[in-house]
Formats: sequence, structure tokens, C-alpha cells
Amino acid sequence: MDIKLRKEVPPQLVELINFECKGVNTIKQVIIDADIDPKLMHGRMGVFVLETGSIIIDIGQCVKNTQWFQYGVFFLWNAWLNMLWAVFHEIAHAIQKDEPNYANRGVKELETLATEWALEDLWEYLDAHPVLPNFKQFGWAKDPLQKCINALYPSHKSLFDEEFSCLGTPAAANAVIAAKTSRRYGKTDDVVRLLNRINERKEIGVIVNNTPYLKAREVVYLTDHTTED
Repeated sequence: MDIKLRKEVPPQLVELINFECKGVNTIKQVIIDADIDPKLMHGRMGVFVLETGSIIIDIGQCVKNTQWFQYGVFFLWNAWLNMLWAVFHEIAHAIQKDEPNYANRGVKELETLATEWALEDLWEYLDAHPVLPNFKQFGWAKDPLQKCINALYPSHKSLFDEEFSCLGTPAAANAVIAAKTSRRYGKTDDVVRLLNRINERKEIGVIVNNTPYLKAREVVYLTDHTTED
């Protein structure tokens, strides 16, 4: 299995691909690029091409896709989660192709299964790697992300300052915002109970500068994630 880095990515992503793709017979190569032909990607962050055994990841789309923002996830965490999600989701599709009953499954069922498998893998990875990679390691994505920060900072200073103060910690989302936007914590009492658990250090969340946050694995669990890839 070959990895073709046409755009530099965090080394942690390369390590993940090497580990997860090992032994998957349907995967011959993983191509990482940016701003790939839209006729191939159709706005998606990743695709699996069965004919060539290729997983193709568009880092440009991983930067542009804001699917995690609605759950209170921090700006840089959004991009990193997208990269991880794209890899896990396409690996799931590649594994599906090798299953005996693949031809009998409909597109919707395959998407649902790929999402379930990708979520399980993402949760496991985030449990073991709860801290965001250093921004200096973001490779190609660093430049467009920095430009976006520079453009948005004047009007969203407090949000970015909060995020920057959490760098180097497991904090991935403001706990109040994440809980309020989740269907799992629809009532005020539920949100209060969650915050109490974090404040009491009951194996959930993290406190940074006296503010409660959720870790990436926890906020992903709250998202009721869709099948965006």
C-alpha cells in the first residue's frame, strides 16, 4: 500500500493511515491532495475508488467543511476531525467492498454502516490521542487555516482567544455550547448535570481556566453524526 502525499499533512495522519490500511486487501494506495477535480470529489472530503483501490483525501475540503462547528467544536479541531473522519470513513468503505454480501447492500445501508464503523474507529483514536496536533504540523492546511483565522479574528476575537488558551490540552469544545446543540442534552437540567459532572471531575470533560470543556471523543459522541464525507 502506497501513500502519495501531494500535499503535506500532520505526521499523525500518515501514521494512522499506515496502521489502519495495513492488511486491507482492497486498498492499494492513499492519495492526499487539495482542491481535487470536483467531478471526482463532488464536494466530499474523501472517496474510495474501487477500480484502482485508491482512497483519495481532499485536504482542501477538510479545511472548508464546517460540519463540526454547529456543535461548538473549536476551529482547528474542526479541520483535524475532518481529516480523521475522511480517512476512517473511506477505509470503512474499502473494507465493505471485500465483504461477501457487499453486492446485496443498498447505497443507504452501506453509508450507514460506514458511518457507524468510522465513528467507532474515531472514538477509539481520540481516546488514545486526545490532544490536537501542534498547528506547526498541519502541513498544507496551515496556510488556509491561518488566513481564515486572520480574516475572522477581528469579529470573533473572544472565541479564538478561548480556543488558543486551550491549545495543548484535551479541550475540543465549550461544554455548554456542545451540550445545548446536542439532542442528547436538550433540557437545561441535563446540561447542568453534565457541567456538574465535569466540575466534579467525574471522568468526563476537562477544566481549563475555570471553564468546562468537552474532549474530542465526548463531543463527537454528542453530535449524532451524519454521513458527510
